Order: sequence, then C-alpha cells, then structure tokens
Amino acid sequence: SANAAGSLAMLTSLLFCGFLLNKKEVPASFSWVLSWAPGNYAYEALVMNEFSGLEELYITSTIGKSTVRAGPFTGDQMAHCFGFRDQMAFDLYVLLVMAVIYFFAVLIVMELYIKEKR
Repeated sequence: SANAAGSLAMLTSLLFCGFLLNKKEVPASFSWVLSWAPGNYAYEALVMNEFSGLEELYITSTIGKSTVRAGPFTGDQMAHCFGFRDQMAFDLYVLLVMAVIYFFAVLIVMELYIKEKR
C-alpha cells in the first residue's frame, strides 16, 4: 500500500506541476493542488533557470512541405506563456520547507507505527 500511495502522490505532483498540463489550464476547482504539489515548485525553478536570459528564440512548425516560423521571443516570454513565474528563490525555499516537513512526518509515523522486533 505504500507503493500505491507513493505512486499516487508522484502522479498528482506530475499532473499539477505544468509538465503534462499547462498551469494556466488547470480548472479553478483544482488550483489549490498547485500549491501543495512539490513538482510544481521544482519544475518552475527548472524552467525559469533554463529559459531566463535567453534571447532570439524562434518557434518553427513544419507540416508536410510547408514551414512556419514565429518569433523572435525571449526566454522569459516563452516561460510566462506556459504560466511559469520568475520566483526561483521562493520555489527553492518552499521545496526546502516541504522536504523538512515530509522528513519529520515520516519520522513521526515510523516512530509511532513501526516497532522493532529483536
């Protein structure tokens, strides 16, 4: 049952981090999940780290023999298009706090429910 719970937690985190579903398209009734998903903060920090400061980005689409090119765009414009904000320090701070809380929650559960047999 621990594997099932862990898998469910990871799938939820992946769904609401912006990797599979655009953060702007999350239904309003589920927007609160974004603030509880650690993947949201980790992926946002990763995307902003990779895209911030980039210039002259182009989007090229090829369908059949025709090619369409749009741009130029900056990295910040591309990231903001998908709902990511430039708040890397905040994202890393929240991840640190979540890691500490999860660590101590697991420690407490282990102390309460796992009895060592000798």
